[in-house]
Amino acid sequence: MLYAPTHRKEGKTNIAQILIEVLCELDEYLRTNAARLDIKFHYCHEKEIRSINGMIASGEIEQIRVLDDSDIGGDIYNVLGKYDILITDYSSIYFDYLLTDRPVIFFPFDYEEYVAYDRDLYYDYDLVTPGPKCKTWDEVCEWITRFKEDPSLYKDERAKMKDKFHVYKDGNSSKRVFEEIIRLF
Repeated sequence: MLYAPTHRKEGKTNIAQILIEVLCELDEYLRTNAARLDIKFHYCHEKEIRSINGMIASGEIEQIRVLDDSDIGGDIYNVLGKYDILITDYSSIYFDYLLTDRPVIFFPFDYEEYVAYDRDLYYDYDLVTPGPKCKTWDEVCEWITRFKEDPSLYKDERAKMKDKFHVYKDGNSSKRVFEEIIRLF
């Protein structure tokens, strides 16, 4: 699975600190359920990786890995399709992940604070997020279990959003862009 939270206040809020409080419990859940979680912070939060990596290096955490750009060739989109479940909050990454037809768990644990003090959202959040909305890691874990048992949950809702936001779904968009550039020259 991939957890890809969006930035908070251009990196001025320490999102890793919020996560550190639950990492050991989350790691135990993952170990018990034979699951792994990769975390990719927004580049505004890259400096926060060290605190979690210390826990990983000490062996305190085994099923969680924090990705940096060197792990993924500089771009999360190089590896996005390898994940069975995406966990995110307000990040637009889920629009692209919809093309995989795999489950998305939304984790807007700070929704009220985010929209009040950080930024507005482009769309009505509840109308464009085709998956469960969790407020705690316990709820996220519950949905991981449910999606492992039945990945088709929310499938119709994901398909509707995929159709709403993607004209092309064939994997040839880069080719079309390249051909259009060549045509223009």
